[in-house]
Amino acid sequence: MSLSMPPALAFLLPATGPFIVVLCLTVLVRFLAWKHPQKTVPPSRLLRIGDAIALSGLLLDFGILDPDALHHFLTPDRPLDSVPLLVSVVFLFRLLFVRLPPVLPETTALFFGLWLLLSPVLKQTTLREGAFETVTVLGLWGFLRLLFPVDPKTGLDNLFLVPLFLASSALSAFSALSGSLLVGQIAAGVAAVMAVPLLAGGNHRIPCSGIEAGWALGALLVIARQYADLSPLVTGSLVLSLILGAAGARRIRTIPTLSSWKKTVLVSGLALLPLLAGAVRTILSFSADGGGD
Repeated sequence: MSLSMPPALAFLLPATGPFIVVLCLTVLVRFLAWKHPQKTVPPSRLLRIGDAIALSGLLLDFGILDPDALHHFLTPDRPLDSVPLLVSVVFLFRLLFVRLPPVLPETTALFFGLWLLLSPVLKQTTLREGAFETVTVLGLWGFLRLLFPVDPKTGLDNLFLVPLFLASSALSAFSALSGSLLVGQIAAGVAAVMAVPLLAGGNHRIPCSGIEAGWALGALLVIARQYADLSPLVTGSLVLSLILGAAGARRIRTIPTLSSWKKTVLVSGLALLPLLAGAVRTILSFSADGGGD
């Protein structure tokens, strides 16, 4: 009798670490808020706590799967090395410049992220190719970010977390099938971090902006395009999924006659439509390459 673990389970197992840590921290904060109701925490501070919890999950994701990225935290040498620093700087910018319009610290983060990702990319490719790929994909994500409205008190509505979760999950599968298991596993960890606020919603939810996880997703899109050889169609399907999901969530959340689960199903359907094309393209390429043999 073999006790070997199925490949799919082994692939997803590292993502349980960030999921469990983020879930436990979320439950702990909720418990403390329930235990001490007299100590009211301002909503904006609670949002920062939720984002700090998400950031801890993202850093743990890299700590488990790619410790070298944390060893080179301040001196990134590879594209993956730059992601922990990028999400940490995004969190720090928003923490320090909380009184400024959100677009200012995030625009600064965008240019910082472009510099971080271009530096190692340009060591291994031409200026034209590296700059075009990085600016296009991360620039698109910067534009997409404007479609996801983050309330300074309640964070990102759970409906908007759905397309982020689905896109991260799809990127995980597409990257793995395209030959980059590491990027796929890290993307699965990002999806796991975003799954917690989706599952732990309700009246006493800990607000989360999804911004740090979103920037991690944007950076991983750049890296997957460069190193997992994701086709333009697959990359486009991921971006279109985010656009349709966010645009759909903006409209659907205003329909009072729909229950929460129906709204979630509708947004999920919109976000999944483009991903079907990406899945078909990835599976065909995988089969043409001999199924990974």
